Amino acid sequence: MRRIAHDDEALKKAAQLLLEQYWIVRDKSPDEFDIIKKYEPRLRSWFRDKAGYNLSVHRKIFAKLEKIPASPNEHIILDTDTFKHPMDYAMFFCLLSFFESHYDKAFLISEFCEHMLSTFGEKDQFLKDYSNRLSLIRVFKYAVKMGILIHRDGDLEHFENEVLYKVPQVARYFVRPFPCMVNEGLTNPYAWLKTTMSILQPQQRVYRKLLLEPSFLFSENDDECVQYARIQRDVIEVDFSDHTPYHIEYFKEGIVTVRNEPQGRMISDYPSDTPISDIALQLAEKFKLKYLSNELEPDDDGWYSLSRVVWEESVLENKTENGDYWSQHFSQLSFSKLLQEIEAYLSSWNMIDGTSNHTVRIAPHMLRITGSVAQKGERLYEMATLSHSTN
Repeated sequence: MRRIAHDDEALKKAAQLLLEQYWIVRDKSPDEFDIIKKYEPRLRSWFRDKAGYNLSVHRKIFAKLEKIPASPNEHIILDTDTFKHPMDYAMFFCLLSFFESHYDKAFLISEFCEHMLSTFGEKDQFLKDYSNRLSLIRVFKYAVKMGILIHRDGDLEHFENEVLYKVPQVARYFVRPFPCMVNEGLTNPYAWLKTTMSILQPQQRVYRKLLLEPSFLFSENDDECVQYARIQRDVIEVDFSDHTPYHIEYFKEGIVTVRNEPQGRMISDYPSDTPISDIALQLAEKFKLKYLSNELEPDDDGWYSLSRVVWEESVLENKTENGDYWSQHFSQLSFSKLLQEIEAYLSSWNMIDGTSNHTVRIAPHMLRITGSVAQKGERLYEMATLSHSTN
């Protein structure tokens, strides 16, 4: 019995690694790679059958789960710390094109800069722009972190003095083959997914959303998926409990996937041990109290609508009450910037819809996890569950 339990936990650990990391390179993470290799047959069949995902374990080089969303989602991106602006993406794909002639070779950063300026049709002045230099630095650091670039010598922060890199062979496997021409993908986002929602089975659509997205709200999904989720809820719960570190929580308006073990230190969790997450919890607590005092009424889909004036007053009120406990970054932000960052963060977790100039809609699952600043002498309670990772 102990061995079976140990195997179950190891299988879940392997699934977690595949879901939370873009890939696992054996040279960088040999122990993690070996766990995945051990459970490769079971993981391959489960991800293929349930979500239509392909698991690639390439000899003894890397393991990668092709995590394609059920539908285009602007919040599912490679790395929020790296890809902050369109230039970051442009710089990164320029670097990948540069790799094509440099696999298993060393190069100086000045060589890449020449390639980049030629590709972009820019002059030397381009890299004197501070924001462009930051993009280049972020992208190179990301490439090193992902194992597709090896730093040999020099200081990236001062690359005028030259920096030496090498492109390992594994870099050629980083990008999956494009399923369409670039122009087609730009005009039709579904083309990047290699399939359409109509081709995927309802089960695959539901599992993809539960594995990659922070919530599965009935009001935002088609009838086939909603019906499948409701009828097969017990099967889904057992599936997730047996194969992943997550379990399913159902409520009137939808489903959320939560961790069996809290790991709030991870920025890809909600809540997490980050200042913006604390602010979101405090704000959610304020709206929960408004709901309990009948100041907020849900609509038929469980969403709460309030005027933008009331929304902004609530954010300001939260800052007035709790700003002394915030990090310096957020406590010193102008109100417009603070509002922008809070709305971007909550939108990424599908907790608000702030697209209207006059109204902000709050999703039902936002009020399910709230928090407040503990006062001295107040008894503290640990969170029981945390929402799952999105990447």
